[in-house]
Amino acid sequence: MANKSYEFLMEQIKQDDIKLSSLEESFLKNLKLTTLEIHNLHISQVASMFYMSNASITRFSQKLGYSGFTELKYAIQNADSGYKYISQSRYFDIIDNVKELSEQAVQFISKFDEYRKILIVGLNANGLVAKEFKEKLENLNFTNVEYANEAYKIDMLSSSLSKKDLLIILSLDGHNQNILRIAENASINKVSIMSICENKDSRLKKLSQLFITTPRYSDNTYSISKTIPLLLYTDMICETIKLNIRKASNEL
Repeated sequence: MANKSYEFLMEQIKQDDIKLSSLEESFLKNLKLTTLEIHNLHISQVASMFYMSNASITRFSQKLGYSGFTELKYAIQNADSGYKYISQSRYFDIIDNVKELSEQAVQFISKFDEYRKILIVGLNANGLVAKEFKEKLENLNFTNVEYANEAYKIDMLSSSLSKKDLLIILSLDGHNQNILRIAENASINKVSIMSICENKDSRLKKLSQLFITTPRYSDNTYSISKTIPLLLYTDMICETIKLNIRKASNEL
């Protein structure tokens, strides 16, 4: 029986009446004879196995209507998944890789109300998440929360923080020099730091009392919102706070 990759490609070629080059015809003929599923392979592996160049595979993918091989792989992989859009699959992949908050994280979050001030910072799109996170905390009756999404404002607000305060950093890549500098200064001033970041090798991890690692975002040719992992964890933090409030209320 032909493999899923071959069947998917042939169905699309017939449906769209796509004209193939001799190289592409040879590729399909050889693919039919194997049990290989190309959606499990890197483009360089496919190129090596089928005596093609990366550029030829990319052009073939584009001829089928995809931006590149990565998008084609996702389409093959999710052909029978029930998802109509590649975006749906990408989002569910991220959700499936979200880990529960650790006990250390839950304990840390339970002490949010002990801080004099909470400053949430993030640049660019991360700044939008910072703003929404602030609003969510305010809805939970936190009156000591500020946010900043521009470098100069982050500098200004973070410079007044002390050991009685909490700095929450939202930074997916963890490499921004402005963010790292602010974190280092806050650490010198004994400010408590919580970071939510994709990059576990970032210096932020060493500077933070709590470091939450988000699922890795694949920077593929077909993009989805990079802020989704941050939004998921800020929602989980707020949910944890609500559960703690409810638990405290029941104990009274």
